Amino acid sequence: MKNKSELEEGNQNTEEQEASDYDENYQAKGFSADDVPEEGLEENGIKKFPDGSIAIDGDSYPVQRVLDEDDHDQNLAEILDESVLLQIGNSLKQSIEEDKESQAPYFQNIANLINLLGIKSTTSGAENADGIPEANSTALFETWLHYIATVMGAIFPSKGAVDAVILGEEDEKLKNLSYRITAFFNFFLYQIDKGFEKELKRTVAWSIFDSIYSKVFIDPVLGRPTHRMIKPEDFIVNRDLSSHLCASRKTQVHRMDKREFELRKILREYRDIEIMPTSLDGTDNVIQEELDDIIGYERSGGGTTPDFYEIYECHVEYRIKEDPSAKDIEIPLPYIITLDAHSAKVLRIQRNWKKEDYLKKNREYFINWSLLPALDGEGYGLNQYAAQSAQTASTIMRQLIMAGMYSNFPGGVYAAGLTLEENDIRPAPGQFVKLQTGGISLDQAIMPLPYKEPSGALNDLKNQIEDNIRKPSAIINDAISEMAPRAPAASVLAMLENYQRVPNFVIQGYHKSFELMLGLFKDRFAEWLPEGQPYPFLVPGGKHVIMRSDFEEHVQIVPSNDPSLQNSMYRFMRAEVILNNARQDPDIHDLKYANELFYKNLGISPEEISKLLPDEEEEEQPIPLDLVTENQNFLNKIPVVAGIEQEQDAHIMGHGVLLNNPSAQQDPEIMAAIQAHIREHEALKLLINFQAITGMHMPEDPAEVPMDVQNQISVAAAQMAMQQQQQQQAAPDPMTVQAQAALTEAQASMEEVRVIEMRAQLEAENKKLQLMLEQQKLELDKYKFDAELPLKEAELQIKFSKSQIEDQIKSAETENKISIDQSRLDLDQTKLAADLMEKSQRLTNEITRDQGKLEQDKLSHLAKTNASPLGLST
Repeated sequence: MKNKSELEEGNQNTEEQEASDYDENYQAKGFSADDVPEEGLEENGIKKFPDGSIAIDGDSYPVQRVLDEDDHDQNLAEILDESVLLQIGNSLKQSIEEDKESQAPYFQNIANLINLLGIKSTTSGAENADGIPEANSTALFETWLHYIATVMGAIFPSKGAVDAVILGEEDEKLKNLSYRITAFFNFFLYQIDKGFEKELKRTVAWSIFDSIYSKVFIDPVLGRPTHRMIKPEDFIVNRDLSSHLCASRKTQVHRMDKREFELRKILREYRDIEIMPTSLDGTDNVIQEELDDIIGYERSGGGTTPDFYEIYECHVEYRIKEDPSAKDIEIPLPYIITLDAHSAKVLRIQRNWKKEDYLKKNREYFINWSLLPALDGEGYGLNQYAAQSAQTASTIMRQLIMAGMYSNFPGGVYAAGLTLEENDIRPAPGQFVKLQTGGISLDQAIMPLPYKEPSGALNDLKNQIEDNIRKPSAIINDAISEMAPRAPAASVLAMLENYQRVPNFVIQGYHKSFELMLGLFKDRFAEWLPEGQPYPFLVPGGKHVIMRSDFEEHVQIVPSNDPSLQNSMYRFMRAEVILNNARQDPDIHDLKYANELFYKNLGISPEEISKLLPDEEEEEQPIPLDLVTENQNFLNKIPVVAGIEQEQDAHIMGHGVLLNNPSAQQDPEIMAAIQAHIREHEALKLLINFQAITGMHMPEDPAEVPMDVQNQISVAAAQMAMQQQQQQQAAPDPMTVQAQAALTEAQASMEEVRVIEMRAQLEAENKKLQLMLEQQKLELDKYKFDAELPLKEAELQIKFSKSQIEDQIKSAETENKISIDQSRLDLDQTKLAADLMEKSQRLTNEITRDQGKLEQDKLSHLAKTNASPLGLST
């Protein structure tokens, strides 16, 4: 076992990378660097410090040679005898090599298909040894790219790829659990496992070629569940059965560097034994050779990278009699046995069933991904249905290119004995080249071979083959291009649904694989999370927690997308048809839900939809009012309702008078509302009469009346109607008639008086109403005057202010003009004074000059006089 000093001496970068991996593991468990105390926090022998550094104590990992019955996942290779391990390793290595040899043709087919994609890093090697161009048809690459984009858009949206379904009866507890599990899955896949989407894209890209596998497991280095795609050459399965789920032996090949291998030993994933590393250079991995060719990487083949280990992780059903859990069982049990691919030394043996499972069923880690179902095996891909067609299309394209080359630059023959210095003479335009023919005619000495132009029929055949390659992925686009421009929406939907079946069939397969992968994630979470401890995680707007016990059978994890509605045109058209029908007949449709469905298919988030379509506020229900107020509400188109406590006859008559109002007669909507309201009063009057005669009280909600009570009411109503009919049909005696006539006359007089009083009341009410209308008109005029008055005052104020401003401007202009004139006058005076001073100075200078000259002349004369012989002065 390596201690800390040995690791530091061996590789300085190991601890830095270890710190990064451990920090990622630490954050995945809900902690941050601020939670680490200064003395460090130790977990599994790795001590982390606040500055991000770690210390690995190798002494914390003694080799365990004692069986721990409570540790179901214990490494059994540490307690089994070396002879037993040697026998297990050798037998498994031999079986794995046989499985690997049986898959060699499969690996070669995958390599050939990669070559047919035609993606290379450079143009080197564009021709083979015979001069034939190595060009490939692009139809295979286009189909591959189209499938990748379609599948990824269908199973993994930009957010919220996971949903949960409650199995059985729902309750609030299960609904809350379903929400938390869904939120946790989306948080983990989008926030914690940053490389999940990229790894899923690689998985889908490889599965388009052929049936491939991926794995959901708890990474011992990262310390959390993760998903990884397994390259085709790294998954070796015993194909005696049609599915890997039934295979008795399936092996994943790990290729890891020395650092990862040593770290797994420190974490006690592997036994602390020494094995020899191997080199990845110069191997016979045909798939890797094609991948290296794509990026332009050439391996030296000289063993320059020896620090890599090739490890077999074999999920196998094996009979290990020395295992205490299997000593009484005579059939093979599921184990995960890890061994060195070259020495067959066993590194780890782990029981691959749950501890509480008495049936010891195999725990699954792998998912199969394929484009199409297979007649035998897991599935088919482009390797089966398009490889030969792509090869044929590429061959034809190369022939067409060669035909064009020979047609433009043909070869030929020349007469024997004729010596040519060069046989690729290419005269320039307007140039004639001399050629020695030895007296033979030029057309007889040299003859080009009759190469033809590229065949149009061959080109059509190539196009047809390429269309056949693209057809399954482009079936909907072809159908749309053939549709009439103004085809009915229902016909278009029917055609799209029909053409959608093939793409939906493909998407459903990936949808199922994605669902199986989410189920494996659920199993890994149930194994990874600590027992009885909550795991905190973030959601938009808050926090939630998840626990190990939450991952139970009552909630199933499924993809959020519907695999049967992936074509955007189909979804948009269907949503638009629903929305149009809802608008045309809103009485039987929920218009808001139709709009929500339309916006959802446009890809608008639920938050944006809730803002676009807010919840409607409940309207206030009208209450019974007095006659005058109800008539006012009719004219103002305010809802009116009748009440059982009202005077029904008065309201019927008063509303009948309103029917003759010219304002009401001009509006059919008001007339219909009045007539409907009068019928409400008549219905209430009928109800009141029935209750008065029968003594039965009707409930407010007739739906709550039991059937026997309904029958009693019906019988009583029928009896009342029969009595009234009999009274009308019975022949009264003269006295009764006379009394009835008198009573009728009296009632008529009373009714006439009542009508007069009611008419007077209605006229008074009408005058009152007119007075109210006049008062409202006056108030409106006053309001209008009050509203216009500030405007007029403001207008006058503006005019007054404008006049003041104009006067101020004029005054300022006058003052400015006076100031300018004064300045000019001052300037003239200053200039005049300067001129006077200048002239005075000039005159003074002249006088001074003349005086000096006079003095000089005087002195000169005196000098002349003194010098005369007579000595006379002047």
